Amino acid sequence: MMIADMAINDWWADDPSERFWLEITYRDDVGGDLLAPKLDRTGAEYWSYTLVSYVTPGDVVLHWAAQPRLAFIGWSFVVGHAEDSEMEWASPALLADERGLSGQQPAWQAPLDAFRPFATPVGLDTVRSVESEVRRAQEELAQRAGGSLYFPFELSTKRPLRTAQGYLTKFPKDLLFLIPGLRPLADLALAEPGVIPTQRRSSSTNTGRQADPAKRKAVENHAVARVTAHLEQDGWKVTNVGAFGPWDLTAVKDDEELHVEVKGSTGTRDAVDLTDGEVRHAETYSTLLAVVDQIQMDAALNCSGGRLRLWAEWTPDRASLMPTAYRYALPEATATAEPA
Repeated sequence: MMIADMAINDWWADDPSERFWLEITYRDDVGGDLLAPKLDRTGAEYWSYTLVSYVTPGDVVLHWAAQPRLAFIGWSFVVGHAEDSEMEWASPALLADERGLSGQQPAWQAPLDAFRPFATPVGLDTVRSVESEVRRAQEELAQRAGGSLYFPFELSTKRPLRTAQGYLTKFPKDLLFLIPGLRPLADLALAEPGVIPTQRRSSSTNTGRQADPAKRKAVENHAVARVTAHLEQDGWKVTNVGAFGPWDLTAVKDDEELHVEVKGSTGTRDAVDLTDGEVRHAETYSTLLAVVDQIQMDAALNCSGGRLRLWAEWTPDRASLMPTAYRYALPEATATAEPA
């Protein structure tokens, strides 16, 4: 597989939950693939086409129909990396004029699985009803991303919200929680993608979406150390038992024994992955769930900081678990927070 040379700010690369894209299309065969020319009509690379080369197996593509109605009409899984292809293409403005057809030209093509239509399309009016929340999400993401967002909507003080002028955009996962009708897809953001890709070259960071065991171990060790220090400051004697059982720490204070399940992440986690053993253990023993997310990591895999949240007397709600690996939505209302 080849990756385009255009500099792309892949702000999502270190957060596996940011696995969503938006195809804005006039096509009739929605959901078969992503297909875009490598160059625009001036012979230059265009970010919205180049993004096709950045999709990863296990990613999710939402489909926006630009005609006959402006609406989200469904979604698909990405099932392969983008490959070199060819296509005959014209911009939407030239579709009615056959002189605008470009002839066959190099293209990016990424395969999708079966298109899944929404029972009720989610129209532009619905998105505009939450424009203030969408605007706030864009501003917060811009502060973190430090570059181009490839945002799916254009926001202006002079006219109402509309979709971006392009073919493929990123779709920040937070928008799934904001836009009515898209909330069911948010469950797909609650855990790591089911398909782990091989590492790929990125023109901006030279890193991809590979599951790196060394990175995972560094994050895990930092999270355990952070939770251990917190408990010891509160008078608990803490033993790391993660290598021997389905929980991570045993904490003892006076006659009380507490089992602690620790989860760590460099991203912002709205949910955690749970094994069957972890779930069954928490249903049997008094368990504290400790989640350390927003951990900072440098190139040498040194970790620092992070936001610590604790759920005391935690028992996973079976209704909040999803099959494959268990995925548990963190109950915000009962968390006690310590600043990152």
